[in-house]
Parts: sequence; structure tokens; C-alpha cells
Amino acid sequence: MIKLIKKYKWLIVFICLILFLLLAEDVFNNEIMYGDIAGYNLIKTYLINDKITPIMKAITFMGSAYFILTLIILFFIFIKNKKICFSITCNLAIVTILNQVFKIILARPRPTEFRIIEENGYSFPSGHSMIAMAFYGYLIYFIHRYLSNKKVKKILIIPMFLLILLIGISRIYLGVHYTSDVLAGFLISISYLILYIKVSNKLLIEGNNKMKNKKLINSFKYAFTGIFSAFKTERNLKIHISVMFLVIIFGFLLRITLMEWLICISLFALVIGGELFNTAIETVVDIAMPKIDERAKKAKDVSASAVLVFAIGAFIIGLLIFVPKFIALF
Repeated sequence: MIKLIKKYKWLIVFICLILFLLLAEDVFNNEIMYGDIAGYNLIKTYLINDKITPIMKAITFMGSAYFILTLIILFFIFIKNKKICFSITCNLAIVTILNQVFKIILARPRPTEFRIIEENGYSFPSGHSMIAMAFYGYLIYFIHRYLSNKKVKKILIIPMFLLILLIGISRIYLGVHYTSDVLAGFLISISYLILYIKVSNKLLIEGNNKMKNKKLINSFKYAFTGIFSAFKTERNLKIHISVMFLVIIFGFLLRITLMEWLICISLFALVIGGELFNTAIETVVDIAMPKIDERAKKAKDVSASAVLVFAIGAFIIGLLIFVPKFIALF
């Protein structure tokens, strides 16, 4: 399974993000989801009883801050490689902040119909589910990477994977989260964890080579230098960026949905990225062929036409998003 995740990691990130945004859009629009009702009814019918309740409370405690912070302290005591401990701590801190940001933005109240325990704060996405997936999922990654004994790997990984799922179920069982809260928590944490593993391996775990870190930092520096340089010299890029800011302003004023924001941001990246690519091609052609040449002209024209196609497509999609909202004002 982990090999499949490695092979298709970017596809998994994309799918999980799209599914999360679809759930978030429904929450943002205050829509009642059938899955929330069905999920709770399923647990209520087949699970809820006095014998299971203490078990669910114990499971949910394993996803709490107290329990996980205790584990981290133990890791610092017993694990020799402090970089791993530091990476695990950073992972927990980032996913906790990320969860609170989403909760504040979406501000979904917790379910009130039936509660076995009391919880404060907003509901979407589930903090326990996000943290469980990010924290225990990261431990699973380390177990898979550093343990060579396959039997020991299975003995550790399978129970930990089941614990992640059970922590999510326990939040629905205890009446403090909707099914969509838990599902969204898992989805966004899977995307986040894949990205975090990629970045932390370069910056934290494999960071003993300072030159690698310096090269990574310099690559970002050069990228931003390229953007600012193109902005100073390219008139079309200034127009694209000005239009982007106008769209952002009207987006907030007209309260476009999360999915519409996703579409707009994708179009910003497509058009501005296309313009930067066009600038790079023109510069390379000018260096390679300083004299007038029909082939150089063709290369420039084709790259410019690609940006034009992107811009026209973005304009049409923008009309489809904003015109109905403007009409609704009158």
C-alpha cells in the first residue's frame, strides 16, 4: 500500500484536495449533507451501547493533545536521532495551526442533537482526525522507512492505521463531529502529510548537508527574482497581475464560493505562469538568434499565442462566474 502511495502521491494529493474542497464548499454554504445523517445513523444503529462508550472515550483520548504531547516527550527521551523528534514536533504544530485556520474560516457549529462528551470550538474539519492522520501517519512512514523486519513493520503499522480510523469514528460516536468533519480531516491531512514528508526530508531529516539546504533556498530566491524581473520589463504581465487583483477584490465583494476561488486561483497560475514561460522563451530566442530570423519570429509568435489562448479561456470562465453574481445585484 505504501509503495502505491509513493508511486501515485501527487495524484493522491490532488484527489484529496478536491474532495476536501467539495466538502468545505457545502459547509461554507451551510448545506446539510446526507452523509452526515447516514454516518451517524449507522454508528447509532450498530455501535452505540454502554460497553463500547468507555472504549471510544479511550480511543478519542489517543488523538488528544495531552496523549500525543506525552508521546513526543517520550520520543525525545528515547530516540537518539533528535532530527526525527524535531520533525515530528513540527508536523504536529503545523497540522494543529492548519486545523484552527480552517475552523475559523468555515465556522461550522458542532452537532447538538446527541453528545456523550462536551467539546468547545468549531466542528469542521475534525481536529482529532486531522492530527491522528498527520501524527500517526508520519509514524507509519518512519516505521516503514527505518525498520527492516517486515513482520515487525506489519505488527506496528496495521494497529496504527486502525487507530487512525477508530479515532475518526470515535468523534462521530461521541456526538462531537459530523461524518463530513472526520472525512475532511482525513482528506486534508493526507494531502498535507505527503507534502510535509517531501519537504521535511530535505530540510530536517536529510539536512546534514548544508549545501543542499542552501541550494533549495537559492532556488526560491532565483524564482522570485525572475518574477520581479519579468514584472518590471513585461507590460502584459503587469496587466495580468492587475486583473488578478481586481478579480480578488470582486471575489470578496461578491462572496464567490470556495470552488469558484479554486478555479480563479488555478486560472491566475495558468495565465501568469504562461506569461512567464513566454518571456523565458523570447529571451532565449533573442540570445540564440540576435539577428532577424523567420524561425525565431515563429517561436515567439507561437509562445505568445499560447498565453493568449490561456487568457481568453480565463476571461470566458471569469464571465461565467461573475456575470450571474452582478445580475443578481439588480
